[in-house]
Amino acid sequence: MYIFIDESGTGSKIGHATIAVVYLEIINQAKFDKSYNKILNELRLDNFHWAEHGWKVRQRFINKILSLDFIYKVALFENPALKRGQLSK
Repeated sequence: MYIFIDESGTGSKIGHATIAVVYLEIINQAKFDKSYNKILNELRLDNFHWAEHGWKVRQRFINKILSLDFIYKVALFENPALKRGQLSK
């Protein structure tokens, strides 16, 4: 099980922020890794990070990983700074 937290816009002055919490569960890690590495090779990538690739590569990557065996859940918190006052505008 993995849990990732990512934020966007929390340091900007536009007054909009989003925080994502992602839960990821992989039952057979070895099988997943083999399939994932095959996808990276097919796409001629060393690794994948959303911010480092354009929309064509992102779409191809997403379409391919959807066939892998994993479970995920995503929670999005929009404008948590404005709702709770925890982060400055």
